[in-house]
Amino acid sequence: MQIKGAIFDLDGTLVDSLGFWKDIWAHFGKKYLGREHYEGEPELTRRLRTTTVSQCAAILHEACGFGESAEAFERELTDCFAELYRTKAKLKPGAREFLETLAKRSVKMCVASASNRTLVDISIERCGIRNYFKEIISCDAVGKGKDHPDVFFAARECLGTPLEETWVFEDSALALETAQKAGFPTVGIFDANTPDQKRVADASTEYIAEGETFLSLL
Repeated sequence: MQIKGAIFDLDGTLVDSLGFWKDIWAHFGKKYLGREHYEGEPELTRRLRTTTVSQCAAILHEACGFGESAEAFERELTDCFAELYRTKAKLKPGAREFLETLAKRSVKMCVASASNRTLVDISIERCGIRNYFKEIISCDAVGKGKDHPDVFFAARECLGTPLEETWVFEDSALALETAQKAGFPTVGIFDANTPDQKRVADASTEYIAEGETFLSLL
């Protein structure tokens, strides 16, 4: 890998947190629908993972009737996620060692996440990885989800590294496709909560498959 800059997604990429959506569905399904062990449609969950928290709240309010309003539900959703990150967030295997290796090689790094800044801060503080990143950029801050390349361009501008040597690390096929179309080299990361791994692999310059870790890139 010719790499001078690295843009990392957080959930499902560095942090093993995509399973939190099961907790979210169960909590709000019981609260608003009166249904125990409620699970949302897989396609809806995939869509929500690459949007901002405010967009998630609006979609869930409209599609599922969660919250008195989209604005009120955004606060509820943020609070629920915050508690999950605060108590359950953990790094994926090999992530810390990989970040440390890149740091020793003077690779500039930042986070580009669809989660809002509050949730990102809670997650990286719990995992103890804040010192590796020059900046943290959320989709909320740029006003668009990862179906648009804006957050990746903002991250690269912050790093000041050449586009062709600035790698985007993601678990989401949609985010990888967006970054790839924008000209970034990409690394796709397997996650058990992401079913369409062929699509992830197809959008990846390098792919970390099931049973592999970040260390396979070294």
